[in-house]
Amino acid sequence: MDIRTVIRFACRPVMMAALVAASGPLLAPSAAHAAEAAAVEGVTAAAWAVADAETGEVLASHELERPSNIASVTKLMTLLVVSEMAAAQPAILDEELSFAERAVAIGGTKTGLAAGERISVREALYGLMLPSGNDAGYMLAIHFGAPMVAAGVEATPASAYKAFVAAMNRKARALGMTQTRYSSAFGDALDPDRRTSSARDQLILARAAMANPLVRQVVGTREHETIARTASGAERRVAWHNTNELLGRPGVTGIKTGSNRSAHSCLLTEVSVDGRRYHVAVLGSRTSADRYNDTLKVLKSVTGRTVK
Repeated sequence: MDIRTVIRFACRPVMMAALVAASGPLLAPSAAHAAEAAAVEGVTAAAWAVADAETGEVLASHELERPSNIASVTKLMTLLVVSEMAAAQPAILDEELSFAERAVAIGGTKTGLAAGERISVREALYGLMLPSGNDAGYMLAIHFGAPMVAAGVEATPASAYKAFVAAMNRKARALGMTQTRYSSAFGDALDPDRRTSSARDQLILARAAMANPLVRQVVGTREHETIARTASGAERRVAWHNTNELLGRPGVTGIKTGSNRSAHSCLLTEVSVDGRRYHVAVLGSRTSADRYNDTLKVLKSVTGRTVK
């Protein structure tokens, strides 16, 4: 490791603390202006909310503060934490990740990389968000978490991962996400008694995340190709497709899907209708198809328009 790398790693905990402190709480959704809707016909989601993306004001909602699991929507916070670090220190995007066997063995959706294959941090962000790679979330967490490990604690993959998740939680608190407690860099604890977040908090995160240019670029990408390299120098082309089926419809600019057995199907969306940007959080939809239909239905209930 050369001296520049040592300096970069040494500065990261300070840089992370400064980013969190500077962000401050965003304007939270206004309970006074929120129109609590008992139901929108045909919507299956256990909780949902629509907010003005510019102001953060909640325009309509159902079970706005219901404790909910959010599955891979969690990855948006992982992306935001790394993207804010990259804004302060762009060179970190070119650092390489060598995918560990532990990462490759993780269940659920993955990038398709094999153990020992290497990609840059920049490419790993696309692998995190487009195919919803749990393995990419793990690798990003241990890569950036290692310099965050407290003094006197051994920097193992486990302690690095824990340190990164702690940074995610610090960021959530700084944004005013009072009902959010992350236990993973890529999903939930899969414990029905341990809920991760709420529709309200996800709208707060959406507003913060979509103000970051790198986040907007990644979550707005439908397809992305990269080259994975092995230790021997061999190369392999890897193609990823975004799991968000609404992306590409007029006005839809992101953000993230999520699904698991405790969260069911979730979707966080940014969409523009008649020149006005909205954020829509749909949590606990019955099926994958329902999360898209639910999003369009609750958006129409606010705008009176159908996104084709």
